[in-house]
Amino acid sequence: MKKYAAGLVLLALSNSAFALEYCKGTIKTLVTRDNYQATYVTLNTASGESGEAKVGGFVKYSDNEKIQVQMLLDAYMNGKKVNLELDTTGRYFGSCTDFESGIPVRYVGLGFN
Repeated sequence: MKKYAAGLVLLALSNSAFALEYCKGTIKTLVTRDNYQATYVTLNTASGESGEAKVGGFVKYSDNEKIQVQMLLDAYMNGKKVNLELDTTGRYFGSCTDFESGIPVRYVGLGFN
């Protein structure tokens, strides 16, 4: 029984240790800095303007982060909607229009209506 209880505790801790939220909309602002800083994005969502999320930062952009920035720029230039997966672990997130500035983007999706 103790092994079962310990397993449940570990499962609960592993689920709460990683928090993800999703925001969808067209890009309102896109600010890109050099290779050692981040790209910041805000969205026009159905509820209003989103908070400021970021791609990259602190170290040189990874290949994946470069692709994410390219996807964001393409969506901005063409007025397409994007879907962002945000890593909200240990950060304030009330809604897509109310969250802590600089929440990292884990995923950029295009083609969502």
